[in-house]
Amino acid sequence: MRCAALFTVLILAATAAADAQTPPGPFQLCADNSKTPDEHIAACSAATQLSGMNPHDVAMAYNDLGLAQNAKGRDQLALDAFNKALSTQPDLWEAFINRGFVYLERSDVDAAAADYARAAAIKFMPTPMEDQAQHDDAITQLRNSVTNAYGYRCRVQATQSQALDSALTACNLAVQYAPGVEQVLESRGLVHFRRGDLDAAKTDFDAAVAAEPKSYLSLYVRGLTKLRMGDKDGAEADIAAAKDINSDGVDDLASHGLT
Repeated sequence: MRCAALFTVLILAATAAADAQTPPGPFQLCADNSKTPDEHIAACSAATQLSGMNPHDVAMAYNDLGLAQNAKGRDQLALDAFNKALSTQPDLWEAFINRGFVYLERSDVDAAAADYARAAAIKFMPTPMEDQAQHDDAITQLRNSVTNAYGYRCRVQATQSQALDSALTACNLAVQYAPGVEQVLESRGLVHFRRGDLDAAKTDFDAAVAAEPKSYLSLYVRGLTKLRMGDKDGAEADIAAAKDINSDGVDDLASHGLT
């Protein structure tokens, strides 16, 4: 559900690994993170109707369908899909996390908190916490899952220039949960750039490049940002550095309208 040349971000709760027993066809396409949201919607919708699927696989297909609908800004359809996932498998913690994100977008903080609490209880509480370190590790894992949800929505909408106000909200939340993470800063910088907020874009790209100096996307779009700000020399240096790292990637970014 992403253009590989544009970004490599983890998708929260997507079906990360299909084993040898995974049904072929639509289910595998539904779990393929290289697909666009529209391709994901088609594949996951078909996967939910396959015969012979075990409840977990059906629930995960609905969960991934919800992620795709949410990425398109179709919050109600996303909620419907997450609800179906949970009706199929009530202990699917990933769907609680993802549904909680949609509730949070709708400013329904209580519902979001309730879903996050359910997710934590399902994923971590059945295993007794032997010490504080184990408890802290569990909280970190849950926090990372929430961060990935925000980061995924931010990334998809930034690269496809969709619903930029909503994208910025997701980006800000991702940065709040994971300050200093290059891909999150890069995504928010791209949102700022597309919104025309050049100072904010440059600030995020500066931080992203500091975290990962070989990020050709951050260097390239920072170069475009500097060009619009009147810094021709700085722009040429950044764009040249980006091309040195990945010239094909830069060409692909330009083909997607980043010029």
